[in-house]
Amino acid sequence: MRWFWISMLGLGLVGVLGCPTTTDDDSGGDDDGADDDTGDDDGGDDDGADDDGADDDAAPGDYVWLSLGDRNSCGVLGDGSAVCWGYNAWGQNDVPPGSYESIDSGGPDQADDGHTCAVKTDGTLACWGTNADGQASPPGGTFQQVCTGAWHSCGIDAAGGVICWGRDISGSTSPPGGTYQQISCGGAHTCGVLDGGTLACWGHDSNGQSSPPGGSFQLVAAGGYHSCGVRTDGSGECWGAKFSGALLIPPGSYTHLALGARHGCGVQSGGEMVCWGQDDFGQAQPPGGSYQMAGAGRSHSCGLTTEGGIACWGSDAEGQLTPP
Repeated sequence: MRWFWISMLGLGLVGVLGCPTTTDDDSGGDDDGADDDTGDDDGGDDDGADDDGADDDAAPGDYVWLSLGDRNSCGVLGDGSAVCWGYNAWGQNDVPPGSYESIDSGGPDQADDGHTCAVKTDGTLACWGTNADGQASPPGGTFQQVCTGAWHSCGIDAAGGVICWGRDISGSTSPPGGTYQQISCGGAHTCGVLDGGTLACWGHDSNGQSSPPGGSFQLVAAGGYHSCGVRTDGSGECWGAKFSGALLIPPGSYTHLALGARHGCGVQSGGEMVCWGQDDFGQAQPPGGSYQMAGAGRSHSCGLTTEGGIACWGSDAEGQLTPP
């Protein structure tokens, strides 16, 4: 297993830290001008992660990867096994047997479905959950990374090119050419970091979520109607819909980002977790501690701790805050 991104992994069995037990609100909160008609509201965590493997030094029972869907959560452990928990109406938590490097669970709060994809240790892909549009039918070959949106999925192949599959909403499965370092799928859009650090985004762009700024970036994350990136100096920048303060990323130097439907969380260079945006269920109020990776869903968030544990906060209506 290999590292490909800035300081991420670590995790293990840890309970919920100060997580309020609430019921989830299907409205997802106030949109403040976001265009709901396309369903580009990926309540799943779309992380800014150069996604290429787990920590070789992790203990078998430690988590080494984290990804949040709309109302579910998934992780990979140090022994290569993967587990998901929370909402499972479409089988998005039913991980097939195998050994995994990374996992990505997506699905918006407006689409009555959900699916998950993962990179196996041999580089092949596995996907499960709803497959009405082919989003859980990955191509063959070997891949460095995979990401999942609402009705589409994308992966970086062994040569650095991006391949997407599933429903093509506004070009969401038609990536620009080039060699990519990292990608992140939103509801119906995707963004990626190309060699050289420039950004490319494609798919739905009703709120400017697929119109990235210029300059050089280290990583990118795509959410529901917005996207954020980390520049080469470590600073964060967001674009797209301005609902609920989703673009107001706090100052600081970031090593990882994750965006949900209307909020985001990020790990800063000292290991601190910060969150911003919609906070109706406490999803933007992380507990203290030292983190390596962030995850964001519709109304919940989790973090990968440096001790190898998972801490979660926000809505627990479907048990999405309580890892096995």
